[in-house]
Amino acid sequence: MISTHPRPVIAPDKSGLAQAWEIESIRPLRSSLEPEMTRGFEQIYFRTESGNLYRIQLSKEVGEWTIANSTNGRVDILTLQDLEEGILELGKPFVYGNNATTSNVTQIVALSGSYFYVGTPDLKTVMELAIKHSSGNISFIKEEFGEKFESASKQLP
Repeated sequence: MISTHPRPVIAPDKSGLAQAWEIESIRPLRSSLEPEMTRGFEQIYFRTESGNLYRIQLSKEVGEWTIANSTNGRVDILTLQDLEEGILELGKPFVYGNNATTSNVTQIVALSGSYFYVGTPDLKTVMELAIKHSSGNISFIKEEFGEKFESASKQLP
């Protein structure tokens, strides 16, 4: 179940503008990710008190749901148990895998996979389009995650 008052936002990044929602909680995680069960989200980004950014998405490379940490570039596979029992909720840590625990969640942004624009010429144009179409409701978490994750991934052996 998704929190009772999702706030629609636009999530810009280099590839375009994605339709998204800022939400308070997702319980259980699986019901919000699988399109046949609900409207289904393509990606979920969340920020924690420690400043880490995470992305949950279906990895096309491995064919499984993964969680990626933008700080260290690490990507872990989420188990069926993680998906069935996983709860993302503001003010609480997210627990997954072998007792991996994040600090308390401070922001959750879920992307539907619907894009307003794709493949725009540059980030400046994307931002101008975001401002034009968002009524001020913009979340930069997707773009921020991409920049941090790319940098951290380059540091991996």
